[in-house]
Amino acid sequence: MSVVDSAIVIVWLLVVLAAGMIAGARANLERFWVNERRTPTSLLVFTIVATQVGGGTVIGITSSSFTSGTGFGLVAIVSTVLGFLAVAWLAPWAKRFGDRNKAYTLPEVIGKRYGRPAQLVAAGIIVFAYLSLLAGQIVSAGVLVSVWTGAPLVMALILAAGGVIVYTAYAGLRGDIVTDAIHFWAKGLILFGILLPCIAAKEPLLFVLRSLPSDAWSPVRFGGYTYLVAGVILGGLIPVVSMEMWMRVYAATTEAKARASFVWSAVLVVPFYVLPMALGLAAIRLVPHSADPDRTLFALMFSYMPHALLGLGVAGILSVVISAANTMIVVIGAVIYRDVLGRKEGVDALELRRSRLITFLVGLVGFLFAVGVPSIVQLILNAFFVVGMLTPALAGVTLWRRGTSAGAFASLLLGGLTTLAFLPIMPKQAFAPGLALSVLAFVIVSRLTRHAPAEDLGM
Repeated sequence: MSVVDSAIVIVWLLVVLAAGMIAGARANLERFWVNERRTPTSLLVFTIVATQVGGGTVIGITSSSFTSGTGFGLVAIVSTVLGFLAVAWLAPWAKRFGDRNKAYTLPEVIGKRYGRPAQLVAAGIIVFAYLSLLAGQIVSAGVLVSVWTGAPLVMALILAAGGVIVYTAYAGLRGDIVTDAIHFWAKGLILFGILLPCIAAKEPLLFVLRSLPSDAWSPVRFGGYTYLVAGVILGGLIPVVSMEMWMRVYAATTEAKARASFVWSAVLVVPFYVLPMALGLAAIRLVPHSADPDRTLFALMFSYMPHALLGLGVAGILSVVISAANTMIVVIGAVIYRDVLGRKEGVDALELRRSRLITFLVGLVGFLFAVGVPSIVQLILNAFFVVGMLTPALAGVTLWRRGTSAGAFASLLLGGLTTLAFLPIMPKQAFAPGLALSVLAFVIVSRLTRHAPAEDLGM
């Protein structure tokens, strides 16, 4: 990269940092965690799409399409759209629950219905899943910084994680939403307005895609039919059990606006999935000797984008990464603050300092995860597979009153542990035995036990 490219990236990062820090000024506890529950629809749409289309998504889909065909990308598209529509259907109820109980997190729903033990297990599942997602974003940024500067990957991870951790710990969800709006437009402009035209100006992309062997288009190369079918079903449930989506619902102004924001997001998210899949497939012809699949997108950028525009491209990919990473940090921080530590009331200034400290420490742990498992696609799969184990207990909140606290506890614990146990054995299908056991445990144990006094059946 030229001096001009580097200057553009640095200026962009400073602008984002300043925007986040300004948004975090004059913060209080409600603004830090749920933006005072007064976020307009447009900002909600921007932050939902910007968070969903993170570095792990864009770089991971490009990487998997390059190496393993269309399966990972197709499952991601279909499941995300279905999941957003499912959240839109659920949003009015969730918004009422959040307003009535002053809720910040998803495990608070589990705790209200089933009691404290189930809430703690749900919190543990979310912490592990979102640490994996956070690590995926940090690895994405680290790979980009390594390509940009030539620094070793671990050093690049340190550089990539530092700024995100600091400004997120200061600004919280309010800063996340404000900067996500900036990131949304930046990633759209750079991916569709700069990167795609730069490649298309030099290569006949439609011809390149048509010239690929049929095997490159196969949707079953990535994880077989099991992943393709079950991945869509389970993936469609992921947004429903994704805490960042619940926090956006809580942050909405009204129930109607919460629903509308997810309907619009289901439409706008599609191009951001289709483009990385197409780029990954095209890279089979355009950069066939890319040594590291996770660097495929960057190989395309450095091969086809001229100076100055290359700087904008790097800044845009960093926007993709940052907009997702700061959300993951906020989510984990909220779960630890609210569900693990059980903080609900106190002196506002003191609680805000505690919230910021917890959020900062979360970012550091996410960095350690990134160093330990530097595989973007596998980190994403780990997270989605584990968080999917929340589905049976959460479904029981509204759909099956016979579900008991003991059943929910067994479902969450056994489903989560089984998925973790199978990840080393079958890393692309570990959700199947985990979810099967989670459902069976919920139904069987609930049938064998009675409702506990702590359960709230009328929520």
